[in-house]
Amino acid sequence: AKQNPSAYNSTIAMTLNNLANLYIKNKQLKEAKEAYIEALNLYRDLAKQNTSAYGINYANTIVFGVHLLKEPMSNLKEAKEYLLMFKNNFKAKALLKQIEALENNNKI
Repeated sequence: AKQNPSAYNSTIAMTLNNLANLYIKNKQLKEAKEAYIEALNLYRDLAKQNTSAYGINYANTIVFGVHLLKEPMSNLKEAKEYLLMFKNNFKAKALLKQIEALENNNKI
């Protein structure tokens, strides 16, 4: 861990996402947003380094922010771009459907 702390970034990002979710459930929105932003930044860096391993996680984090933290809908464009690289993946398909639902609900 001391020699290569970045090796744990994916675990830290996942933990921060889970923490943000817990904060949301406890109505601690400031803390949720802070954890979310940290997770998003880690997943962004990981996805740039290894899209096939982390692209879906990054897109999922973007969708999470738009859906639960009211981040800008425009962020979904980047999530879609990543997910379309994995259009045969079950999780990517589910996230694309969720994005479509968010976009449709926003048009009301």
